[in-house]
Amino acid sequence: MKKIFFIFFLIFFLPFISSVNISMKTEFNSQETLIAKVSGDFLQPILNENIFFYRGHVRVPIEYDLAKINDSVYIYAILPKTENKKNYSIAIENVRHIENGQSTDEEIKKNFSISEQIADFNINPGFVMAKDDFFIELKNLQNSEIEIKIETEQSGGFFSSLFGGSDEQIVLNPGETKKIDFNIVNFESGLQIIKLSTDNLTYEVPVYIFLNPQDSIDGKKDEKNQDEETQNIEKPTENKKEEPSPQAIKTCFEMKGEICSQNEICVGEFEYALDEKCCLGTCKEKPKTPPWKIFGWGIIILVILILIVLFAKYKGTKKPFDLLNIAMRR
Repeated sequence: MKKIFFIFFLIFFLPFISSVNISMKTEFNSQETLIAKVSGDFLQPILNENIFFYRGHVRVPIEYDLAKINDSVYIYAILPKTENKKNYSIAIENVRHIENGQSTDEEIKKNFSISEQIADFNINPGFVMAKDDFFIELKNLQNSEIEIKIETEQSGGFFSSLFGGSDEQIVLNPGETKKIDFNIVNFESGLQIIKLSTDNLTYEVPVYIFLNPQDSIDGKKDEKNQDEETQNIEKPTENKKEEPSPQAIKTCFEMKGEICSQNEICVGEFEYALDEKCCLGTCKEKPKTPPWKIFGWGIIILVILILIVLFAKYKGTKKPFDLLNIAMRR
């Protein structure tokens, strides 16, 4: 019976339990670039003013930025130089989210440490959202020349050189800063990864590319990109604009709109912002399944499980049917 109730719990209650996760390294070198991915069910958008860094229990200023890409929020920060190993933390504060099935605005924190060892190099920015050619700035933090390999993620999760053939590498002199230009024609629409690495350090930079699905390099219609964009655009309603443009140039915050959470729908007009679909109307909670329906289905499945268990026990105890004994009695 305990097994039945455990199965019942897994089926009905686990889908309602959610938690927020900050994915990042926990050990960094001095002046390294921190890149973090935040995932979870947020009821409010995470803004720059919700991000804080602490050394121990003391709040410290650190250069950082954030952006929402697909269903996750990415944060990058240029970490400070330290003389000896110190403990730090990144915190998301005053943002309502779902934790263990309950709505809360409790602090979300991730601890990490920064050692006194200087990183080979750092990068800026730590993520990219682009509709045109873009660049990433690399800075050599060492007192000697370093070589940095540049690769991009291809379909299937493999990395290869941007320019084909052998691996692409650049050389940075001691203390040199260089902007590496990337041509957008080398990328597909959507989220991809640029990998920048030395023997001691690797950055995997998320890059979200906005491409016009109506045009391709040779001027023909790009059917693959069009299909991808069609899946991401909801069917228009009476209050929505007929042809929302995916080529946004402003963030939702700059449009003075609101990014609806996964549990909300936009009532009114929306625009496609640089970071996400931006609701210019009002975000309202999606209609929930009535509790009596959930309870009713739970009872039905529980009864079925009990019948299965009883049938299995009955079948196991039933005596075998012996035709030979019956014939001898006659």
